[in-house]
Amino acid sequence: MITKTTKNLQFTSCLIASMSAFILLYMSQSLYGFDEVSVLVITFMSYIPMVFFGLHSGYWCDKYPYNQVNTICASLLVLAAFAYSLIFYFETELVRIVLFAIVSFLISTSSFIYSISISANIPRNYDKSNWMKINANLSFYRSGGVITGSLLGSFFATAEFIYYSFFLFLGASVLCFYSSVKSTEQTSVRPDIEKMNIKGLFLSSFKPIIKNRALILMIGHGSLSNLVTGVIQFSLYIFLTKTLEITPQLIGILLVFRQLGGLIASKFLSHFEISVNIKYQLTFVSLFNGVLWATLALLPVTEYVSISVGILFFIISANSLIFNLIMSTFRMSAVSSEEQGRSLSAIRFILFASFPIGTVIGYLLMEFFSLRLVFLFSGVLIALTSFLILNIKVNE
Repeated sequence: MITKTTKNLQFTSCLIASMSAFILLYMSQSLYGFDEVSVLVITFMSYIPMVFFGLHSGYWCDKYPYNQVNTICASLLVLAAFAYSLIFYFETELVRIVLFAIVSFLISTSSFIYSISISANIPRNYDKSNWMKINANLSFYRSGGVITGSLLGSFFATAEFIYYSFFLFLGASVLCFYSSVKSTEQTSVRPDIEKMNIKGLFLSSFKPIIKNRALILMIGHGSLSNLVTGVIQFSLYIFLTKTLEITPQLIGILLVFRQLGGLIASKFLSHFEISVNIKYQLTFVSLFNGVLWATLALLPVTEYVSISVGILFFIISANSLIFNLIMSTFRMSAVSSEEQGRSLSAIRFILFASFPIGTVIGYLLMEFFSLRLVFLFSGVLIALTSFLILNIKVNE
């Protein structure tokens, strides 16, 4: 059902994002030994595009052809690859930090717009009855890209092979560029949409959302969850290496397990429809996720701790995939095909704006509390946000 070029785009863009994220973390913390403030700045830069281009990206995806938007995204990845190569040629820490921030910004911008472009294009090319299956298939390739990227990242995250990672980065970026140019999906673009100021763009993007109370409550829940997830993501690598004493290379393998659950779940859901009351299913899935993150905080340091972390990552991934698929499909059915890009970007603008806030909170919490307490507190908060979904009336 999905074209080969879209599959390649989904897989390769996620591979680059996953591999680069792991390698940049390794280089900044283990290879070059940047302090926590520098790591915070680099991490923060990866969230800026989600806010800065949050609304505009949806407007671009509604107005311009699918392959044009994707080609621009691929060009950003190629540019990021060359900026990445410069890191090895400068020994000044400040210059390296700036280059890290630039690479992080470019990759995040490309990945964010790619995700909106691909998702917004589904209702324009496929029948509504197939949306859940198509979303599941796309998630399969997304998870496959992240898994491959994590494996490659763990392989190249050594002093011996790190310099060769540039060639893989550049090759994958060029492949993305080629797939973007060759995209052939038909799109119901709206070239008649006039250029809008911020106010007009804001109203145009949020208009289809504010009419639906269920969407508003889902977005509210997602924002709270993402804020807490921002805390977790910032401190996860440090928690695994310093608290649980897991090596960077083994973390790469564990990140594979974190996506493997989503890979299997997406393949399963691509053949089945979810028919139970989604309100209670979403509540359970969100509650369960919080419990799983809290459990991670309580793991003792033993020789088998990496196995326990891998199992938890696997379940968290499958659980999150189910939640995201249901929410994504529901959002598609609530918005017209001509407004898919703007509505999706508006939702992600709100959802992802909470990530950088969570990152800063995570840094502050780490200054005053132990990492175990931070993770335990985060898991409890995610579990508590699940009860917000109980107020959703899905039939609205």
